[in-house]
Amino acid sequence: MILLLDENMPAKVADALSALGTVTAHHVTRFLPRGATDLEIFEFLRRQEDWILVTQDRRITKRPQELAALRDARVGAFVFTGKADRSLEQSMQLVLDSLPQMRRHVAQATRPFVFGISDRRRFERLV
Repeated sequence: MILLLDENMPAKVADALSALGTVTAHHVTRFLPRGATDLEIFEFLRRQEDWILVTQDRRITKRPQELAALRDARVGAFVFTGKADRSLEQSMQLVLDSLPQMRRHVAQATRPFVFGISDRRRFERLV
């Protein structure tokens, strides 16, 4: 499992996760220009095996065109649905705490999928 953190996640979280050796993680701006659309991100992920999108975009399942593109590209995604104004440390801890359950869902779920993750680390399948 390789994580691609969306632009709304701190790039330093991806760097720290990779440095810890817990999981391979990249920030989207490493591969796509800043401001890339969700459609561009989904198209990028279509070509990547074992990559999972991590985002704070709670509306990802509410936009029909984006939801159709996500499904078409067979993207697996996790959306942190709680407060968006987390510190770097809070964002890092949230991802670290969620990793074991994320791995289980990736192993068991058929793509496409989107799981919401609350601040209390509760997972809910959204797609």
